[in-house]
Order: sequence, then C-alpha cells, then structure tokens
Amino acid sequence: MSKFVIIGLGSIGVRHWRNLLILRPDAHTILADPYCKWPVGTDNKLCYRDWMLALHHHPDATGVIIASPTGEHLRQLEACATHNLPVYVEKPPCERGESLALARLASYWSGKAAVGFQYRYHPEIDKVSGWPQLRFRARDNLVGRYGKAVGEVMAAHPLDTALRILGKPHRVRLYSDSVRMVGGIQHERGESFHDYDIGASERESSIAY
Repeated sequence: MSKFVIIGLGSIGVRHWRNLLILRPDAHTILADPYCKWPVGTDNKLCYRDWMLALHHHPDATGVIIASPTGEHLRQLEACATHNLPVYVEKPPCERGESLALARLASYWSGKAAVGFQYRYHPEIDKVSGWPQLRFRARDNLVGRYGKAVGEVMAAHPLDTALRILGKPHRVRLYSDSVRMVGGIQHERGESFHDYDIGASERESSIAY
C-alpha cells in the first residue's frame, strides 16, 4: 500500500491531503502538524505533532509533501534526504539566506524531489506569452481553490499569470473590499480582466486573442 507523509496542515497542506483522497484513495496518509486536529488512528489517518517523529516512524513512505512555513523547509528537506525519501516541497523551497545550503543538499540528493511553481512557469503559459493583444480573463472563487486563508494571498496566482502573459501594467483599475476583487489591467501586450470572490465553487479562467 502507498504511504504518504504530509508535513503542515494549513490551507495548502489540507489541499494536498484532499487531492490524495481523490487521486490515491487507497493510500495510507500520515499527517504532521503542531496543531494536528485528527486523533491518532482515526479512519486510516495518523497524526503527529512532531514531523521528525513522523519521518522516523515511517522511513518507508512512498513520498513526503512539505507544506509547512518556509523557514522550516530546509531542515525538513535535509531529513528527507537522510531517509532517501521522495519529496515534494511547496514554494519557496527555502529562505533567501539558505539558498547555498539548499544547492549543496541538491548536489548529493539521491532521491526524487520536486518543487511547486507559480502558474507562470506552466508550459502552456509559455506558449502564449509574447503573443500580441491577448485578453486574459481571470475568474476564481478563491476559497474553493486556495482555502480559508485566502485573504493573505488574494488573487496572487492569476495576477502573476497576467503579468507573465501580457507584460508590465500600464494602467491598473482593481477594486477590493476583502471579499471580492474586480477590475482590469492594461498591459504592454493586451488586457487582463479580474473577478475574484471568496466563494467555494469552481470557475474557469480563459485566454483569448
């Protein structure tokens, strides 16, 4: 049976856990978070308040997902390297002053490792970046996509994607009341239209020319 350790149960960690329930419903999931809410042994879920103990008890895990605060990533990656565990770490993989230590770790890592990335690095985004006079319509119900802590990162992904596709902003008209953000941006190579809501249902964004 597959076994995954998820370190960090904020909105992103919970999202990874929900994805695992859909993609690998038969997998055994071990959760690690200082404020873990699930009791040990409930419904095939183990929960540790100490992530080091979780890795120590499960060195045979199929993979580890690191979704903890950035300042903890490097130590957790080092522990995964020690156990030779495949790992996925959320961005950014480390603090700015730890980049050389991370590079050294990567130089001798013998296992598989992956880092999350902004949508701007998706190959499909690269295909359209640079096309003239594009229209990017971003429509997101943010709680459904990012979790309840979305107020801290409201629209960060689609705004960053718009800048990648259409270039620097020339004119910005965005309005927000912390529940909804609407408006538009005139860029170097076209326009982006934004409509974000603190809602739970999914909506689709689109690109047109």
